[in-house]
Amino acid sequence: MTFDQEVHPRIEFSNNPLKVVVVHIKFPPLYGLTEPASLATFQAALGHQYPTALPRFPQVTVALGPGGVADTSVATGPVRFAREDGAWLINIATDSISLETTGYDTWANFRAHFEELVAAIPEGLRPARATRVGVRYVDQIQAQGVITPSDWRQYIEPSLLGPQDSLIFDEHLI
Repeated sequence: MTFDQEVHPRIEFSNNPLKVVVVHIKFPPLYGLTEPASLATFQAALGHQYPTALPRFPQVTVALGPGGVADTSVATGPVRFAREDGAWLINIATDSISLETTGYDTWANFRAHFEELVAAIPEGLRPARATRVGVRYVDQIQAQGVITPSDWRQYIEPSLLGPQDSLIFDEHLI
């Protein structure tokens, strides 16, 4: 996987608005990826950075049909490891891996962490292909005196805030 297709220079903000950054790769299921031996390989490679094993939460799927509940299944959630400060988290599932941080500073640093995670996938369990690759950035911006959504009109291009008759501009919404 390569990220070397950038054509624009990177801009670094002195006050970073990114609160959470996540990269997630989905691939066809590799059932051995969450077996103890594979997880031990991850821990050997990344345990110095992500020493805290977090609880696995069950994932419940409910299928609804015309007659109500058609099917229910419970699966074990991803294996999760975190840094001691909690700012970086990796998730390992049979069909995906992800890296999440609330401590994003630069793309180069985030990319290095992600490449290290990908390199830690056990040799015999590397996915042949990815079915989806996604990067999410969650921004938070604040401005003095902004209380309601309509207060943002002076700071943000109006078309990004939605139609003028949208309920988002209701003065009761804070």
